[in-house]
Amino acid sequence: SITRTWTATDDCGNSATASQTIVVQDTTPPVITCPSGSPFTRTTDLNTCYYTVQDGEFNATASDSCPWGVTLTNSYNSSNTLSGAHLPSGVHNIIWTATDACGNVSTCTIEVTVSDNQQPAITCPVPAASYNTDLDECNATLSFAATATDNCGVSGIVYRVGTTVITFPYDFGVGSTAVTATATDVNGLASSCNFTVVVVDNQQPAITCPTPAASYNTDLDECNATLSFAATATDNCGVSGIVYRVGTTVITFPYDFGVGSTAVTATATDVNGLASSCDFTVL
Repeated sequence: SITRTWTATDDCGNSATASQTIVVQDTTPPVITCPSGSPFTRTTDLNTCYYTVQDGEFNATASDSCPWGVTLTNSYNSSNTLSGAHLPSGVHNIIWTATDACGNVSTCTIEVTVSDNQQPAITCPVPAASYNTDLDECNATLSFAATATDNCGVSGIVYRVGTTVITFPYDFGVGSTAVTATATDVNGLASSCNFTVVVVDNQQPAITCPTPAASYNTDLDECNATLSFAATATDNCGVSGIVYRVGTTVITFPYDFGVGSTAVTATATDVNGLASSCDFTVL
């Protein structure tokens, strides 16, 4: 403000004074300029979940008509520069504000999108060469765990057999089962690995032979007795069949047993080729 004093004097030497105050106000906001190119896109730094702003990058400029200068700040770090700032993965709307000495304000806004382009690193487990079936079961109930790391964080690991999602413990059937483990990070990027589980059936079938009578008479007008017998068998994976032999000869029932003692061997074979035998004698 400026104060002026006016004095009036007449011819007789009489005088009077008056004061006048003039206030000069700056109402013109500063001129602010955001960097061109918004919206900007960047990718995260290697093995981090943020982008490091380069020297002078994304900074605004400002000028003002008054000689007392202008102050610049941004909404991200309340500083006059973004240089060296770590912008996490995601979308950032950053407001630049220019304020002159008289309190006049101007703003502009930039948008910076930081994208995560690093897939998670996943390591599959290494199963044993093979596993035996559980007792009296045709499968082995097993659990495995893959491990994963990611620059932004792993949201989870999913396991599949074919297209079917599985959880552990899981009943692995006899044979080879291929499992795919897929790790997904918090930004939806995924990586997969594979491992194979081999399950072996090591349980032979249980077979029970029939118990013939002490002896049988020959059939009328025959020198043999035509008889039938049946062994029974059970197995953890299932019995494929029972074969009967006299010596090395495969026989079927009914069978003509000659006079005297005939030793019969019954052999049960399961669906995986394992076999068990028992013997009975027909007299």
